[in-house]
Amino acid sequence: MDTVATERPAAEISPDNVFRVALCLSGAISAGAYTAGVIDFLVQALTELERAKAEGSVRLDHDVRIVAMTGASAGGITAAIGTVALGYAAAQPDFTPQPVPTVSGTPIRCMLPKLYEAWVVSPRMVAARAGDPALLSTEDLRPERDPATGTPRRRVVSFLNCRVLDTVREMALSAPPGLVTATRPHGFLAEPLHVYLTVSNLNGVPYSVRGATDGDAYRMVNHADRLHFSVTGLGGDARLRSRWSEADGTPISLSAAELVSSRGQEAGWALLGRAALATAAFPAGLSARDLTVLRSTYDERWFPAPVFRDVSIRPNWSDTAAKLERFSFVNVDGGMINNDPFEYARYALLDDWEVQRATNQRDPALADRAVIMISPFPEGGEPKEMAAADIELRQVLPALVPALVQQARFKVEELIAAADPNIASRMLIAPRRTWPGKDDATQAASSRNIACGALGGFGGFLEQRFREHDFQLGRRNCQKFLRQWSQSKFTQAMGTPIVPLCGSADVEVPQPDWPQMSRDDFEAFMTQAALRADAVVWALLGQFFSHAWWVRFGGWLAWRMNVRGRLLDNIRRSVEADLTARQQLAPRQA
Repeated sequence: MDTVATERPAAEISPDNVFRVALCLSGAISAGAYTAGVIDFLVQALTELERAKAEGSVRLDHDVRIVAMTGASAGGITAAIGTVALGYAAAQPDFTPQPVPTVSGTPIRCMLPKLYEAWVVSPRMVAARAGDPALLSTEDLRPERDPATGTPRRRVVSFLNCRVLDTVREMALSAPPGLVTATRPHGFLAEPLHVYLTVSNLNGVPYSVRGATDGDAYRMVNHADRLHFSVTGLGGDARLRSRWSEADGTPISLSAAELVSSRGQEAGWALLGRAALATAAFPAGLSARDLTVLRSTYDERWFPAPVFRDVSIRPNWSDTAAKLERFSFVNVDGGMINNDPFEYARYALLDDWEVQRATNQRDPALADRAVIMISPFPEGGEPKEMAAADIELRQVLPALVPALVQQARFKVEELIAAADPNIASRMLIAPRRTWPGKDDATQAASSRNIACGALGGFGGFLEQRFREHDFQLGRRNCQKFLRQWSQSKFTQAMGTPIVPLCGSADVEVPQPDWPQMSRDDFEAFMTQAALRADAVVWALLGQFFSHAWWVRFGGWLAWRMNVRGRLLDNIRRSVEADLTARQQLAPRQA
């Protein structure tokens, strides 16, 4: 690698010579494997840089520090598990890239094996071994005793088996072997580190915006909720305190030392694990999740907005709720309303957040901080094709929910800023790969470059090879981004990267081969899909018609004779067509 020689010793670097970073991790369903790969390599590069500076092999006139991580849905899981993995890494004597198991045969080494396990190994449609939980297994539909009556009952909380995610959470929070007593904070993290996870709060939080008098108020309910965690003992740089995040009410406090000492059982860390599942609770596909927090968490909460003069923005609790110490609420996928929590990341970096239209420095020659957005689906949503004559209810009703979701995600200020190539305060890492016979210079970032992009993002759960590919591609894309990233006041004049690659991070991450699913695995998926469909329908009939056996029996006959075959045929055709079009399904043998 090219070292950067300066006359300033690393120990004398002032807070003014720190490049500050906030990460924004978009929702991505199974393509969270790509986001996890990006985060894994970023941690590797920053760890190796800190090590090289300490050894004196690299001298820089600036530091690089991560101040905050924000995430929605799959990005929220990645932020949460990444935080836990970094907490345990601080108590491990050897924090270096480790080999991880693969089924594709491609060697992969990573810094955060827990992140790899959570995204690449564990989430799958069909279990690798009999008895293992999988998204299409049926153990979650077995009869349970009703706590009120004692009678057996089946509860359907999602179309897929959400217990897989419970297993992932437990695995992520469990302590790895070889921990030491004293933790060593990561030099590349600010102290404290702020973590924001968005959730779609179905209960909602009531607000009254008061004017000059208490009698003047505008009332509304906010469903775009989030949980704010402040993690201490994880970062090694206490000079960099996010002014907005520290003014943002009462965050949920986490301690890296308590994570290690409790082996992940401390209440705050357990809440982080539950919040990770809440932000990823894809409606109907995965179970909604309930959370309970101190009601005071909301009392002094601030929004990513400047100070409003003479206006108080506090929850307008009912008389009953105001007497409760804790607030319990039900959540679905945070990405349903806020899939790209960019505003939390941006405000976490702002020094003058109280001022109207405050921005981080955008000039490439002056920039000293940036939001790095990791988005496996940079294309965003696609407009629905509707003709002028499509005004019948059967056409309008299915279009309503997607329209509301897309509008909730639309952020005009971020759209305008992102369209300007001269703005250096926001960066994007999105899927890119080389394709045979195509000019790399003309290839735009696209979800076509990730294997988990099939089936609208659910395709990665079909095959571990898909997730391995995307994890490795994320690592490769992050490495290439860091090699070229030089838009800052510290490096612009010299043309050197903001994060020089050192040690193992300087070894090129190879591009993984494009993966395919075997025909045998595809048929195993279809077999398990049929078993899961039967179990869900039977459980739903029992849940809705528990006292009308004749209705239940009739519904079952209708399902088996009329609906089941057509549904499974449609699933087979759509999955096979999408995988074939993307060259991700092995051809039929002659």
